[in-house]
Parts: sequence; C-alpha cells; structure tokens
Amino acid sequence: LRKTGLPLDPLFPASKIRWLLDLQGTADRRVGTVDCWLIWKLTGGKSYATDRSNASRTQLLNVESGHWDEELCALFGVPVELLPTVCDSKHLFGYTKGLPDVADGIPITSAIGDSHAALFGHAAFKPGEAKATFGTGSSVMMVSPSFTVPENGMTTTIAWSLDGDITYALEGNILVSASLFPWVATMLGLDGDVDALMALAASVEDTNGVAMVPALVGLGAPHWNPQARGTLTGLSFSASPAHIAHAAALSMPLQVVDVFAAMYQQTSVDRGQVYVDGGPTRNRFLMQYLADLLNQPVSVSADPELSALGAGMLAGLEINFWSDLAEIAALKRDRVTIHPGMGEQERSNILETWNTAIGKCL
Repeated sequence: LRKTGLPLDPLFPASKIRWLLDLQGTADRRVGTVDCWLIWKLTGGKSYATDRSNASRTQLLNVESGHWDEELCALFGVPVELLPTVCDSKHLFGYTKGLPDVADGIPITSAIGDSHAALFGHAAFKPGEAKATFGTGSSVMMVSPSFTVPENGMTTTIAWSLDGDITYALEGNILVSASLFPWVATMLGLDGDVDALMALAASVEDTNGVAMVPALVGLGAPHWNPQARGTLTGLSFSASPAHIAHAAALSMPLQVVDVFAAMYQQTSVDRGQVYVDGGPTRNRFLMQYLADLLNQPVSVSADPELSALGAGMLAGLEINFWSDLAEIAALKRDRVTIHPGMGEQERSNILETWNTAIGKCL
C-alpha cells in the first residue's frame, strides 16, 4: 500500500497478470495497459510505452518514484522487462504508421487514464478540487498536495505527470452506480426503462425509510468488501414501488458522499470545488440530492466527454497549442452550478438510514 497506493483487490491487475503469464508463458510476451496496446498499434509497433496515470493502477509502479518497482514485480512474479516504458502524460509517444485510412506521421502526444483525464478536463488543478464521474460505476477523485499513504478505504493514484512533475490524487472507485437502474427498473416491472424508474422515484418525496445498498458485486470504496451483497432494508406495509425506486436512485449520490467523507477525513486541505460529469449528471433529481447530501455546490459539466477533452488538452500542451495550466484553466466552460437546499435534520436522517443499511450489508 505504501508503494502502490492500492489495496489488494480483484479490481487491480497485478495478480491477474501473473495468472495470464502462467497460462501463456513469457516467451515473446509483453504486458501493458490498454493505452500501451493502442500506442503500439497506432505506431505500427514502433512505440511500447504508457503514462504514469495508467501505470499507477497496475500495482507494479512505485507511485512515489513514478517508475516500475523491481520488488513489486518480483512479489507478483511479473518480469519488469515485459513492461512498457513509463512516460509523462503529455509526451511524444510516436507517430501513426501503417493504419488504413489514417495518414502516417500524425503525432501521438498524450496518454492518460479515463477518470484522470476527466479530472484534467475539468481543470481541477488545485489541491482539494475534486470530481465525480458517473457511469455504470463511479469514480471520485480529489487532487492531493503530495503523495500520501491512503487511509479510510481510499486509494492514491498519479493523476498525471507533466515534465517529470507528478500530481497525485485520492480516488474512490464505486463498483455499481447507474448499472443498478435498469436492473431495478426490470424488477419493478418497468421493462428496464431508466427514465420511467427516475419518474417513479421523483413521484414521492422520500424513501419512507427504505434503503437500497447496491452491493451486487461487492462494495468498493470506502468499504472494499468483495463478499458484501446487496440489501433492501426498511420495508413496511406503507412502502410502495415508488419508495423502492427512490431508494435505488438515492444510492448513487449516497455512495459518492461516503467516498468524499472518507477523503475529507484523510486530508487537511480546504474543500475545493466539486465537479461532476457522465450521463447520469443530466438528471437534476440525482444531482440536487448530491449537492444536498454533500452540503456544498456541485458544478455540472454540459460536456458529456470530459475524459476525451482532458486527453486533448494534454496533447495540446505537448505541441504548445496551450502554454500552461493557467491558460487551460481560463478556458470558458459550459457548466451549471447546483446549490444545496436541504435542511440539516433531513440530511442527518437520510445519512443515518443509509449508514444503518451499510452496516447490515457488511
């Protein structure tokens, strides 16, 4: 944990890499992340490299030094010579070569993890600034002033590196977010219609004491319990399908609030702006709950592709289209800010019901 910033969990690949090598052998083999494979293919096999943000999720990188760690590689049985060269997130990785319908010689000047790229795309460059990306699962990430050994169920990741200067972030990965909704919509007889589920959820003011913990494949951050399973608690004769739908919807922001609470326990930096992106952020019902339960404003991006935007901005930095981070931060962005409006007692009641349900799940 002190070297990788990551717990031992099936979410991370080092042990699975060893398993694959045991099956396939090491002769004429290479081990890389998806970005490494793409760079290899795009350059016609000329470049075999990755960036530090992607490498930091393998459990084989020493995140303080930013280089592959021979002790970690030996521990997991992965020969270091099979791994790609580790580079900055903005870097000339090579040039396109031999691709159908693509000209040779186009420079490839950035590589970065998708969640990390979204953080960059939001221009969340200051310690304490954070983002939550919502999708089938969710990723919460907050810029850290320096490397810290993670606590409270968080992980430490390399957000990006520029000219050898590493920016760190605390991260919490949530395993089930929006993927819960079509499943619940099917269970409630809505034929998997998520819009119908959200309309049903919004038709009642609260959950009537019902709580749903979506541990359908275990729980990720901040609990990290792969054996946990989903629960539906607080049922009574007064509960309706609408209350169950409301509880399902509420589980998404509540999981994010849990991660932020763990982050704020670990760091002493002031709370910065919270940015959000991903398809579910278009649902005002969900985002209002997030602002209410965090008790701070939430900035919703109108751009659905923040990860692509962040990678593009890094590429632009490498070719000097933009000169520095300050110029990128000053770019105009289309955002909507949602302010909290919930009373303290209501917020406390919701969190108490949720925490009780989490306790039963674990």
